[in-house]
Amino acid sequence: MIVFDFIRLLFGCSQCCNHGQLKITLLISHVEFKNMVKLFIRKNHSKKRISLRYCTGRKLDIVLATPFTIDPNNWDPNKECFNISKRKKYPKTQVDRANNNLIDEFNLKIEEFKVNLQRFLINQANVDSKSLQSFINTYNGKKEIPKTTTKAVINTTIPLLMTEFIEYYIKERDRDSYLHMKELSLGSVKAYRKIKEKINQIDPKLKITDVNDDFRKTYTIWGKKEKYSDHYIVKNLKYIKTFVEYAKKKGLPVSTDVGNWSFREIKKDYYDPTLDEKELGIIENFKFTETELNTARDWLILGCHCGQRVSDLLQFTESKVTEEDFIEFTQKKGDKKIAIYMFPTVKKIREKYNGFPPKMTDQSFNFHIKEVAKKCGLRDVIKGGKMIDNRKVVGEYEKWELITSHICRRSFVTNYRYKLGDDTMLYMTGHTTTKMLDRYDMRTPIIKAKQVKENVDEKLKNI
Repeated sequence: MIVFDFIRLLFGCSQCCNHGQLKITLLISHVEFKNMVKLFIRKNHSKKRISLRYCTGRKLDIVLATPFTIDPNNWDPNKECFNISKRKKYPKTQVDRANNNLIDEFNLKIEEFKVNLQRFLINQANVDSKSLQSFINTYNGKKEIPKTTTKAVINTTIPLLMTEFIEYYIKERDRDSYLHMKELSLGSVKAYRKIKEKINQIDPKLKITDVNDDFRKTYTIWGKKEKYSDHYIVKNLKYIKTFVEYAKKKGLPVSTDVGNWSFREIKKDYYDPTLDEKELGIIENFKFTETELNTARDWLILGCHCGQRVSDLLQFTESKVTEEDFIEFTQKKGDKKIAIYMFPTVKKIREKYNGFPPKMTDQSFNFHIKEVAKKCGLRDVIKGGKMIDNRKVVGEYEKWELITSHICRRSFVTNYRYKLGDDTMLYMTGHTTTKMLDRYDMRTPIIKAKQVKENVDEKLKNI
């Protein structure tokens, strides 16, 4: 009786043999599926592609790449999904909410993939490498073209509506990035979706095939009216051109106008703020009573002497220190491995904490370094761009108001470029061209001339 009750409880029905048999079959299929199928990341695999292993014994052991990529640090090998511990329980910022959505969407896609794979394996009489690869191709959006036809096959699933195409492009980049393109960063995805919002305001019915010179004029006029900067308008139009060119590759009949779009470089009529050696000295020696300001100050000084982006800077830990003098890590932007020499100032800060300063979030760092600069007397009125209501408004402000985390990278390039040379700077910052260095070099012509004078005078002494 006890056994009978257990079976009835497990399968929910003791009267219907078919119902019970169905549930037994599903349960066995699920167990078999768990034993035969594994999603994993190969060791030392450069592009973080998630692989699928299907093994039924010695006679059949297939390993194929799936459409999914992920940072190995975010992968849960036991549950075979994005590690849910990475989710913020109480997201307070847009970035946290976006990260949570990203995790949820990823896990939903993985689960959908597993369900469809299980159905495929149950229904497929003979599973081999070719049939399994065919399933993955179908799931990945690839369509096999019959050998008997020579006509071009048009993918009717590609959306024509511009706002929908942008989402399609984001998904395609995530899928195709493995071999063909770089994987999109969270920042790029956010920028593309902001463009989608703007297009929705201008013309929600706009099609990708309708984007032409007339649209460019419309977008420019609208952007000016909304008080966006020239630089921001041009940046968005470049993104839109990228979308259209991708649509062309997919066989959509886009306007030939877009391929001929060119953009003049929008130069600022002001220099973004940096901290020179004198100002860094004042900040370094200032006595703060608040713990948060002390911590922010030390990260700021550290950043100005190593030149890394805040996303990398605030992740420095003792585990990344190697051979006492170097920090070895992988830059988040570009996924580039780099090792940098720790300048004496960096070592001094590490000695103070017996390691690196306490952890801070990007938002907290940005907030507190403004207060640090304000208390240290950086009140000179200068021209610059300040974020007001999510818009960069150019005007006259006290210097402390314009300070953000990016001042670390700019100050490093501006203060050290003429001393260390371009080759050293390119390696230290991770940039690939001197043109990128130029964007961070805030030296005015007169400052450059004075530095040349110093070098010439020094060399003339030895003649």
